[in-house]
Amino acid sequence: MKKLLFLLVALFSTTTFFAQQKINAEKSEVTFSVLNMGVNVEGTITGMEGKVNFDPYDVEKASFDVTIDPSTVDTGTGMRDKHLNNKKNLLYTKIFPTIDFVSKKVTESEDGRSYQVVGDLTIKETTKEVEIPFKFSEQEDGSVKLVGSIEILR
Repeated sequence: MKKLLFLLVALFSTTTFFAQQKINAEKSEVTFSVLNMGVNVEGTITGMEGKVNFDPYDVEKASFDVTIDPSTVDTGTGMRDKHLNNKKNLLYTKIFPTIDFVSKKVTESEDGRSYQVVGDLTIKETTKEVEIPFKFSEQEDGSVKLVGSIEILR
């Protein structure tokens, strides 16, 4: 069974930080790494949209509703990207055009430096409850950056 490591980087432009934010699709991405036939393949998926409601002072009210367009996969090799998009045992984006994540709860770590979001991740026809640890930071331009990672068995 192959393991995929996903790193989600979502940026939000907002003037009222502690309210619902819309994902900035131009600056957000999912990076991934997978060992395939002894070769480490890395890439990005840039088609991310959705809304996040996150206030570090009121974590219990936080929520995530994120949709990713897997057809935006980019491994640096066009033939590989086409293969990922068109094979039934891989992304098969013709039939499954989105990867979705909807949160159930968000908690703060004991040290107060990071958070965990638990929710349903749907890839193709399979929905699994996952926990994604993440950190957030405010950027100089006033946007907010959330960075989390998860390992998935394919």
